[in-house]
Amino acid sequence: LELDEETALFLYDDYISNWDIYKPLLKDAISELNYEQIRSIAHAIKGSSASMRIINAYVLAKEIEDNAKVSNKEFGYTEMFNKLIHTIEY
Repeated sequence: LELDEETALFLYDDYISNWDIYKPLLKDAISELNYEQIRSIAHAIKGSSASMRIINAYVLAKEIEDNAKVSNKEFGYTEMFNKLIHTIEY
């Protein structure tokens, strides 16, 4: 992104604000194994991560989304969610 520093910080703050909303929603959806909600929230995180070019978060969210789309019961949603947290917050 070729942005001035002020715009970049604004967009990043917005990304983090959205993450703060999505994070508990995704955690709850995973604990309930609500695949449609998991897919929808992961899709939103994937899109915003792609826009910000936060590639590692994009890849993790895409993997969560793809597995939820097919209701994969064997997929490690909690493990991937924890990796997503680590990627975005640290």
